[in-house]
Amino acid sequence: RVSFHHLTAYWRTLPSGSWELRFSYKDENGWTRRGSVTGKTKDDARDARDDILRAVKDGRKVVRAAKVPTLSTWIDGWLVDVLPHSGRAANTRKMYASLLTNQAKSTALAKHRITELRPSQLQALVGSATKADGTALAHSSKRNLFAALTACLQTAVDDGLLGDNPMRKAKRPKNPNPGRQAEGRALTPDQVTALLAKVDDHRHGVLVRVALLTGMRRGELIGLTWDAVGFDTGTLRVRQQVTGDDTAGSYQLAGGGT
Repeated sequence: RVSFHHLTAYWRTLPSGSWELRFSYKDENGWTRRGSVTGKTKDDARDARDDILRAVKDGRKVVRAAKVPTLSTWIDGWLVDVLPHSGRAANTRKMYASLLTNQAKSTALAKHRITELRPSQLQALVGSATKADGTALAHSSKRNLFAALTACLQTAVDDGLLGDNPMRKAKRPKNPNPGRQAEGRALTPDQVTALLAKVDDHRHGVLVRVALLTGMRRGELIGLTWDAVGFDTGTLRVRQQVTGDDTAGSYQLAGGGT
């Protein structure tokens, strides 16, 4: 038997072999509330009990398991009701939506209720994320997926459905090649000359030449239009760039720049 402030609860095994936890507690108005949760194993039921204890301790409502959304359902609602009004940049919103839809919602974990999610499970979800062709997701994309899941589940904490955000205890993906990211490498003058000669007749030769002479990024180069070229002044204006998510194969133009 478990007692915690105004909450009392006890265990029993059901004929099916699963475990049931019946409980009662007093709400903020002094009314006695009763309910029960079940689990396939005693660990599942114990986790449900811990969620109840945390909810009562924090003064949050105890949500019946049948009313707790799955991760997939929660993501759907978050993408529609929360993310568009979060103040994040448009590119970030599109990236979060793509990663959550193509990565988190496509896993078996998406069918779990959000109160059942564990840090180790979510960490494994991010670490094993792959592209559509089965190759590993880029490290930067994994970190963005980690951030998207953290923000998504934090809303469940703010709404009183979760006592703690399981992503806070999950480990952020580590860069498998930290040395490559830390140290940049520039082409030598001889290498630049050789490269220009190699792409001189290539259909992307002009793109490569502009990149070498201006240092513009790939998205900025692809986003160039004729009205951004100042033929009289010999200048280029970066007014937009192409952004997108390689995992989904979708790209869009984003304005801004000088």
